[in-house]
Amino acid sequence: MTQLRVSDPPLFPNRPPLPNGTSVYQNLSTDHYPWTEVNSDLQARQVQGFSGVVDLWQGPRWARYVALPGQPLVGYTTGGQEVSWDAGLQAMPRAQVTVAALPAEQCQLLWNLRGVADAPGRVPWPAGRAQLQAARFTGVLAAGPRVSLWQAGAPVAGEAPAAGDDPVAFMVPVVENRDDILAFWQEVYGRAAQQVPMADLWPLAANTLMNTYPALDPFGMEIVWQGGALNVDPDVTIPELREALAAALQFVLSRGAVRISDLPIGHLRDRAEWAHLEPQPAGRAE
Repeated sequence: MTQLRVSDPPLFPNRPPLPNGTSVYQNLSTDHYPWTEVNSDLQARQVQGFSGVVDLWQGPRWARYVALPGQPLVGYTTGGQEVSWDAGLQAMPRAQVTVAALPAEQCQLLWNLRGVADAPGRVPWPAGRAQLQAARFTGVLAAGPRVSLWQAGAPVAGEAPAAGDDPVAFMVPVVENRDDILAFWQEVYGRAAQQVPMADLWPLAANTLMNTYPALDPFGMEIVWQGGALNVDPDVTIPELREALAAALQFVLSRGAVRISDLPIGHLRDRAEWAHLEPQPAGRAE
């Protein structure tokens, strides 16, 4: 890992707060509890299989580290830049230290937030709950002392905002991986083909929708359902691909008298792409 100097941001924009009740110790001053003892404590915890988050800060300097069983500490600072443990100690010899215990999957979620934008988005509450569900929000929602971790549009830990709060949302960046997106649509269309006569309905969908979605034009052969599979030209952009395939799927299911909510796709409903297809419930306000 590159030895980086911990930067000096005026705030901690890339370091979302942690849920209450997770701290092992909080705001511990290394003026009173020396680094040698902090290191010994963390090493002992890791030997015992500890997973969690270690926050360091001194004035405007900060770094966040993730601890996972059997793995060395990995950390980051402003801008999502990785920073080693030794570099953090050198840059903050009189740091405040907070150690929080969290399950490994929640540590991974927090690590994935290292590259979030400097200005997290605001979500009005409780109206914003439906927006988070529809977007399959994954990240941290913070409203003062009420902090919750979310996965695929549902809270998995912490305390939800109260009515009237105006929380900020730290969202895990969505990686536009073309192969992953194509695999998603191949599987969805494969499931749909088990419910409707796709070979008969695809040409009708393509001819009906091609003026709105040129990639569906059967003469262009950019997006085609053929031989029981989708064939997609590599020049079709991800936004074009997503919009055209969503529209075509809704068309063939409608003509096949199958409700999109009844399509047997299992775990695929947890994918962000599905949020553009299936209407989401408004959810219960908390």
